[in-house]
Amino acid sequence: MKIALLAAQRSEPDCTHWKGIRIAMEELDIDYYEIDLRYFNKEQVINEVRNYQPDLLIYGLTDVFYQNYYKEIREVMKGKIAFWYADYVDDRNDNVLNIDLKDYIDYMFVSNDSQKEYWKQKIGVEPYFVAMAGTPVTEIQFDKKYDNDIVYIGLVSDDPKNLRGSIIKQIIEKTPVTIINERQIDERMRVYREMPKIYGSAKICLDISYTWEVEKYTSSRYYVIANCGGFSLCKRFPGCEELYPNKIGKIYYDTVDEFLKLKDYYLKYPEKREVIRIRGLEHSKRYHIYRNRIQDILTICGFK
Repeated sequence: MKIALLAAQRSEPDCTHWKGIRIAMEELDIDYYEIDLRYFNKEQVINEVRNYQPDLLIYGLTDVFYQNYYKEIREVMKGKIAFWYADYVDDRNDNVLNIDLKDYIDYMFVSNDSQKEYWKQKIGVEPYFVAMAGTPVTEIQFDKKYDNDIVYIGLVSDDPKNLRGSIIKQIIEKTPVTIINERQIDERMRVYREMPKIYGSAKICLDISYTWEVEKYTSSRYYVIANCGGFSLCKRFPGCEELYPNKIGKIYYDTVDEFLKLKDYYLKYPEKREVIRIRGLEHSKRYHIYRNRIQDILTICGFK
């Protein structure tokens, strides 16, 4: 079979999400083609789809909907079309999709388990829960230059409405945290390439998603840390222990004070950290790699 993914793989080649999907396609020996919505213009995208004629086309970004050429793609497609929205969204955002897509996509996949009804109302298609994942390392990588007590990769927002930024700032006020945040695309790709060493070398990874109020919603770092063999202290969210049970790669906390107590404890006992990080890597390899997710998608779409 042939699968095309319309996303941003060429412009973001080392992004854990796009790279993980690419590796999964190779492992599953699928005829797979990448169409970068930020690399090609509208006419080129439509021509690429027309010429390739995949059995399954997956929208990995919303650009095609906002730029209003999803109807033209449907006209040139003979196979099935799916939309995989790997993020959280609500009506407070400025770019919420509110388009009747039932005639233009066949399947909808969301990365959290609590917004299925929300998306059904917004686009008219029954959604399925298909989470993000990671690409596991063969062994945990240690590099002395990344031997930090606590590390966080990502933006720390100054927006007072941003819950994650608020709690990270509270933590930073009380204990040192190494923040790695690069906004230029080439520097971001370098950080992606170094993530196995960054997470594998840090004593503690600060594991916190955009929101912790949504069933099984996580930022991608939740899976990436564990797939890199990282030990993390993770902000608890609904359904988290169905994904990674406590002490399997992660120790969950609810408050900043609890985080600080756990931080002191696990910095004191490295042997306990090592047991938990190894368990997390093994759990990731079994349940949370992109090959699992692609197989889920193919099953739902009736291919395997």
